[in-house]
Amino acid sequence: MKKSSFISSHSYKIPLKDNDYNVIVILKDGAKKPIFVLQSIYGGWAQNPNYKNVDILANYRNRFEARSKLPTIEYRTANDLVAL
Repeated sequence: MKKSSFISSHSYKIPLKDNDYNVIVILKDGAKKPIFVLQSIYGGWAQNPNYKNVDILANYRNRFEARSKLPTIEYRTANDLVAL
């Protein structure tokens, strides 16, 4: 994994009680396929007794960088990342 970060209200440290977590995982280019990383994360997350809803986006660094120049969620989050 290259980097993981919160996005949205948790990145600004102003989440409301009912806000879910929004996480972006940026993988090293050529690393394990993003779908397998997501399966692993969700599996571990579901075992947490304090489970809270989470939306996770995972992609390779080069794809994230390319998409961050387009009108995408990657564009919106490129400058709002808070490293975990």
